[in-house]
Amino acid sequence: PRSARTCAPSAASGLVARSADVLGRLPPTSSSWPPATRTAVGYQPVGTKPSGRLVATSRNVTANIEAERAKDALLRDNAISYFKWDMNRDLVAASGVNGKPAYHGQVQALYALLARLRAAHPDVEIETCASGGGRIDFGVLPFTHRVWTSDCTDATERVRIQRGYSRFFPPELMGAHVSNSPGHQTARRHSLSWRAAVAFFGHMGMEMDPRHLAADEAAELTGWFALHKRLRHILHSGAFIGFDEVDHRHARGAVSADKNHAVVGIYQTQSQSHKSSAPFYVHGLNPKAQYRITLPQPALNPAKMWSAGQLALLGGQIVVSGELLAKIGLIVPELKPESALILEFNAVREF
Repeated sequence: PRSARTCAPSAASGLVARSADVLGRLPPTSSSWPPATRTAVGYQPVGTKPSGRLVATSRNVTANIEAERAKDALLRDNAISYFKWDMNRDLVAASGVNGKPAYHGQVQALYALLARLRAAHPDVEIETCASGGGRIDFGVLPFTHRVWTSDCTDATERVRIQRGYSRFFPPELMGAHVSNSPGHQTARRHSLSWRAAVAFFGHMGMEMDPRHLAADEAAELTGWFALHKRLRHILHSGAFIGFDEVDHRHARGAVSADKNHAVVGIYQTQSQSHKSSAPFYVHGLNPKAQYRITLPQPALNPAKMWSAGQLALLGGQIVVSGELLAKIGLIVPELKPESALILEFNAVREF
C-alpha cells in the first residue's frame, strides 16, 4: 500500500501550464485528425461546453501518438508524481469515421495508451475518473493506481457514495480526500473530524491547501494521517466488513487475516429516530478471542450521551469476546449528526 499523499498544487498547475507549450512544439498534425464521431442523419452531437467540444478518438493512430507524446513530454520535463485521467465527455452514439461503432475500440486504445505511459514512468501515480459514477471499470485498474470516486467531496454525501463504491472495488483504490469547509459543491460546513473520518478508509489525501489551516486543525489533521498510516495494513489489506444502514448510521470495517486486529468506522449522517441506539453487531472476528476496544481517533466529536459502561468499554477497560460482539453486539453511544467513531479492536487472548 502507498502512503497517504496530497495532490501537489505545483505538479497539477505545471501539468496544465505546460500542456499548451508541449503541444505547440509538436508537428502540426492535429489539423489532420479525423473527427471523433460521424454525424448521423437527424443527429447532432452534444457538446459539454458552449464550444461544443467533441472527443478525439484514441483509435486514430495520429491522435493516439500525439496524445502519448504530449503526456510523455510533460512527465519527462516536469517534476510530476501524479496525474488524473479525467473523463467528463459522454460518448453519445460513438462511431468512427467509417460510421461503424467505435466505443469498444476507444476504450481498448485508452488502456493501451495508459499501459505505455505507466511502463515509461513507473514512479508516476495515475488516477482514473468516475465521471459521475459511470466510468469506473475493472478493465482500467491494471493501468491506474486509484480511482477518483466522485467530484463531490462533501463528507456527508461521500458516506453514501463510498458505500456504493465499496460493493465492487477495494478501499485502497478509492480516492478519498479531506476537503475544505465549507465544501465548494454543497456549501455545507463540517468539522475536520467528520471530514477526516469519512476519508479514513480510502486512499486518503487532502483536497485543500494545508497552509490555511489553524494550528489546532493542522495538528489534528497530522494525527489523522499518522493514524491512517499506522492502520493502513488492515484498512487496505484486511477483509472488508460491510454493515447495513440503521437509523442513519452507516459503518464499514476491516479485519486482519489472523483476526487479531480490526478497525471499524461508524458514521451518523442525520439525527437518530430513536433515543436508544440499536445493537451494533461486529462480524468477522475470532469468536473465541477476547478483544480490547479503543477509540484511536485524534479528535472526537462528543456523543449526546455516554454511559459509564460505554466509557469503560470503548476506553479499553473491559475486554469482550468476538462471539459477544457478533451475537449480542455493542450499544454505541447516540452520536450527533455528522459525527463518527473509529473503533480499534485488538485481541488480547483466547479462551
